[in-house]
Amino acid sequence: MRTIIFYFFIFFVPTLLVAQEIQTNLFGFNWNVQTPYAGTYAELDKASQAITNYSEDYITYPNENVQTYAFNQEDDEFYFINYTQGNYHLITLNSNTGEKTNDVILDLPEEYYIKTLRYNRQNKTLYGIYWKTVAFPNGQLCRVNPLTGSYDLISDNALFSWKTTLTSDFINYNTNEYCGFVYNADKTVQNYVGISLSTGEITSWQSINNEEDHGLRYAVFNYLNGEIYVINWLSSGTIQKGRVAQLNLTNGEVTNIGKSYVIHNGQALYSYTIDPYHEKFYGLNYSFPQNVPTLHEVNLANGSMVQNTTILTNPGFEFRALHLQYWTESTSSIEESTNENQWKIFPNPSHHMIEHNFPLHRLKAIKAIGIDGKEIDIIAQGNQLNISMLSNGIYTLRFYFSDQIINKQLIKW
Repeated sequence: MRTIIFYFFIFFVPTLLVAQEIQTNLFGFNWNVQTPYAGTYAELDKASQAITNYSEDYITYPNENVQTYAFNQEDDEFYFINYTQGNYHLITLNSNTGEKTNDVILDLPEEYYIKTLRYNRQNKTLYGIYWKTVAFPNGQLCRVNPLTGSYDLISDNALFSWKTTLTSDFINYNTNEYCGFVYNADKTVQNYVGISLSTGEITSWQSINNEEDHGLRYAVFNYLNGEIYVINWLSSGTIQKGRVAQLNLTNGEVTNIGKSYVIHNGQALYSYTIDPYHEKFYGLNYSFPQNVPTLHEVNLANGSMVQNTTILTNPGFEFRALHLQYWTESTSSIEESTNENQWKIFPNPSHHMIEHNFPLHRLKAIKAIGIDGKEIDIIAQGNQLNISMLSNGIYTLRFYFSDQIINKQLIKW
């Protein structure tokens, strides 16, 4: 008879607590508006408003504007469309170096162009509005391949006309939609519109319930808290000004944040972005009639102006295509097995459900990152996390807070 002996090992898996402070700054094109009317990729320091060029060479084609742009933080790629010699070029830059890594001609029929570009960080896809320019202009949602310049119409139906152009475009990760605002044909009612990224059809349509003489502009989506922020713009005779507001998609209600107007007459923004980690809104304008380049920094929590300062450009230069980059800096590294008071996830290893004791009021988002670098969103149910969708292996659980990121090691079996 063969005797089978089972050995049971009980082991403790120490988890490493790494606190990381999130750093952000602004980037775009330092643009020579004279000769050769072109731009180089540059960093705009939020604190000092100083501009640092990443290259001495112009990266755009001369004498032509950038039509539209999008930023891919995960792969350090910045995409933009530049027109030259009868063709629309889709160009990819390395956002760490400012160097051009790809330049392809968009495979577009005559009288068509890609009106806007937006990058979806969830499915790593570049989207745009495919726009017909003549004979009843209209637009459709499409996917764009930045490597080849090819595009794929998601639906055959034209969604917009020249009378109902989509503005303030953004991607809503909560609803998986390409979104923006349109007015009805007589310009009396503004509507929120959402287009399914899967079918290319309109799946959301909500009339905006706003104050008289007001309209929504410059929408941004905070993917950490799921909120839509806008500038609620008052346009009445010679009065033109705006303040920060939030949009409720359930009923179309607009809620102003604070009482301060942060944009005034002659200060329409031509480029803007959001810092979701510090809840800030940034916008660029050239104030009229002085034509002075100015950076607006607005606190989205209370709607107040943090700063409104002149950008330190050289004479004859502008800053364009504003977008935000973020990175992390480690501030501490503590092994939890020696300190019972540290933040915990438990049980670890685990198969299905785990718990954590992080403060919920500060927690913005949670992601699981495998050894392949792929990020998977984890939905919290209070202090419980369902990890059953993860394959077996070792993961980094990344907890996003308003001012830092904390990584925890998890073993899924």
